[in-house]
Amino acid sequence: MQPAILILEDDADRSRRFTTVARDLDFGVHIYHDAHEFIDQLELVQPGCVLFSLDCDLIPPDGSDIWGDGEMVACHLAAHPPIAPIIVHSSNRDGAWRMMSDLTGGGWTVQRVAPIGDNWIEKDWRMTVTALIAERMNR
Repeated sequence: MQPAILILEDDADRSRRFTTVARDLDFGVHIYHDAHEFIDQLELVQPGCVLFSLDCDLIPPDGSDIWGDGEMVACHLAAHPPIAPIIVHSSNRDGAWRMMSDLTGGGWTVQRVAPIGDNWIEKDWRMTVTALIAERMNR
């Protein structure tokens, strides 16, 4: 199984950009827009996971809350032993803080990459992915 980055993201353009960067770094990528599906599939895809990247607010086209949110995923992950570092890439500052608090309380390594600027995925997110995975490999 190719090492993969698991991403929770509801925006199609961001998903495409995350995929491009992950593949450029020689990682597979699994993107979920639904928190429930992410949690349900976690056991199947986690053996190859080298990093998680989580958004907080997930808004389906109908505007409902049917997809859940990143806080749900963070709470789920925090209840389990850490297996990979996590990036929280949400523009929701309060939600991101709650997610990070839950995850660090569960012993996970977490960093935030704020979605600021037009190329934050290609620059800031990529740099953070590279640093977190390098740090993990040096442990």
